[in-house]
Amino acid sequence: MSPLARSLRRLLQRGVRSGRRAAYHTVPPRPSATLGFARITARNFSERARAVIPPSYSEKDQEVVDSVQLLLEKRIRPVVQQDGGDVAFLSYDPETGKFSMHFDPTDGVC
Repeated sequence: MSPLARSLRRLLQRGVRSGRRAAYHTVPPRPSATLGFARITARNFSERARAVIPPSYSEKDQEVVDSVQLLLEKRIRPVVQQDGGDVAFLSYDPETGKFSMHFDPTDGVC
């Protein structure tokens, strides 16, 4: 999980009781909380100059990551989005060969 995603999760745990996380955004349930929520997150990352994405992979591992991302973006994600859900690549562990992805189902049950 990227440092930005971890930070957003902590913010959700501290004050916003629920939220919807998708591939490119996090939305608190209360419209009034949105501005403060986004401002705090952006400020934390700009002041500390933390990377939003994890460190780069080796050339061989990057090929695996690119292949998985392409498969998700071109084949899997469009089908999931047709049902109103979303799926996104999160990370790849070269030591185990496993990758993590975020799945946002339409019904909230999965």
